[in-house]
Amino acid sequence: MATLHQLKIFECVSRHLNVTSAAEELKMSQPGVSSQLKLLEKEYNLRFYDRSNQGMSLTRVGREFLEEIRPLLRKIEEIDRRFKKNDNRSDSSLFVVGGSNTLSVTVFPEILGKFRARHPDIQLVLKTSSSHAMEASVQNSDVEVALITNPTYADHCIYKPFKDYESVAFVPPDSPISGERMTLERLTSFPLIAKRGSLIIDELRKRGYPPNLVVQCDAPDAVKAAVKRGLGVGLLFGGRVALEIEKGELRLLDVPEMKEIKIKAFVVYDNRRRLSARALDFLDTLSGGRD
Repeated sequence: MATLHQLKIFECVSRHLNVTSAAEELKMSQPGVSSQLKLLEKEYNLRFYDRSNQGMSLTRVGREFLEEIRPLLRKIEEIDRRFKKNDNRSDSSLFVVGGSNTLSVTVFPEILGKFRARHPDIQLVLKTSSSHAMEASVQNSDVEVALITNPTYADHCIYKPFKDYESVAFVPPDSPISGERMTLERLTSFPLIAKRGSLIIDELRKRGYPPNLVVQCDAPDAVKAAVKRGLGVGLLFGGRVALEIEKGELRLLDVPEMKEIKIKAFVVYDNRRRLSARALDFLDTLSGGRD
């Protein structure tokens, strides 16, 4: 009968498709990993991997075996988490996730609330920074799962589309152009205020509308403050100004073409490490947050 140790080794090697990388994660020797894989294949009299000069890949039966054991490994991790609460490990119930500056404020509160309702015993830690910093945190294992925009598609990271968010243009309620319907061409004739490195600004340039960018800010709150002072038209992801619009502190401009400029959010995690049971549950929660 296959041992739990062998199943964990098989899952890790199948994720990396590289014995050396798997051995490093498992803190085992390469010969030790290879030996356990051979014993596992001998146990079932099956070949789980194809090996060539180009590397290794899972056979059809290997892929099927992997799909069968993953729920088992996940359940065992859940059991460990539940029944090892008194093992004096202070961080055993901590789950660290990450979010970009904007998504941490606009999207995460609802998602974290849903996750907490399902898992009241888990202590959540939300780390917030730029999307690029969050990618680095995933690679460094500082966070297990992150929600970002503007991905760089870093090595060893898996990116799954989460949701598209519309961009908006906004002004103070007493602005002369408040409530006006306009084209992108007319919009870019006004002084614009946006975040530094704004994807909206990049998209305007791609569409042939050089923006009249007068202020660039590091934070969305600074963009809104500058707009309230009448320095120009603000450009942000819509969720970032929803509260101010509702309170009447800011007003959206009617720019139909802005609906085509969407900010794409992605879930990112490291493919070199097996996701914990809580991380997999968190991904399930995120799936429910797409709608």
